[in-house]
Amino acid sequence: MSDQELTLPDKLYFSIGEVSKIVQVASHVLRYWEKMFPQVRPVKRKGNRRFYRQQDVRVLLEIRHLLYDKRFTVDGAKKHLQEVSKQDALAKQQDKATEPEAEQMTPQEQDTLDTNSILLEEVRLGLQDLHKQLVHAAHPDGETSEH
Repeated sequence: MSDQELTLPDKLYFSIGEVSKIVQVASHVLRYWEKMFPQVRPVKRKGNRRFYRQQDVRVLLEIRHLLYDKRFTVDGAKKHLQEVSKQDALAKQQDKATEPEAEQMTPQEQDTLDTNSILLEEVRLGLQDLHKQLVHAAHPDGETSEH
């Protein structure tokens, strides 16, 4: 299954277990790829737990495709991804030349935004669980008009 064929769930962040299933490699392989490919930068939080963004998952899918399907070496895949990144950067520079200047975030601001997004996602998931518990407590026989 290629990156183009796969539609990722509509989530901001994925756990390492979820990414492992999506990319179809073991979690220790994902951790190894993080070390080898600088393009993969999951947000780490609480006891070094990893949270992968959509972009990280797409890069990991491309790495898997290059290594497993196209039979690239790790060094070959790194060079290929670097070339693609350079081409993307050039295209973005050309786009910026024609667009009004946008305000850029500092790495610290981006980290703060990432941390806050993770916290909000955890709160959202907690509220969903609480809602399910309340619905089940109100309707233990399973009969409910809510979804």
